[in-house]
Amino acid sequence: MKITCINSSVKQYGNYLEMGSEHIVYGIELYNGALRYLITDGGKRPFWYPSELFRITDPLVYAEWYVSAGEYQGKLNVIWGYKELLGPAHYQNLLEREPEDMRIFEKRKQEIDEYEALGSRRLECLQNLAPFTREH
Repeated sequence: MKITCINSSVKQYGNYLEMGSEHIVYGIELYNGALRYLITDGGKRPFWYPSELFRITDPLVYAEWYVSAGEYQGKLNVIWGYKELLGPAHYQNLLEREPEDMRIFEKRKQEIDEYEALGSRRLECLQNLAPFTREH
């Protein structure tokens, strides 16, 4: 999944996102009615950004994403993303930049980046799998 920044020079977390910059999405969170995307800041550091700063330019999500829904502080919380992102320890440790969790993120980022690099062939690969998934 890819998104493009639609606001001019957004500054958040001390980082600038340029208008028109495209980003690969590594996770999605819906909490208390607010949708946020996990992207990198142009480097390797992951941050959650509000969805209203972006337009979806490629809606096809990574094939190995998971989803988790539950309550956090009495509010509905839904997370889509790589398997470890759904665990509360990894989610929190990623925010705190714990080395082991950053390594996990880097590994998953590389996998997702490789998937995104397939471009239009991603959909073709998924369509070729469709007959097999319907039979089983």
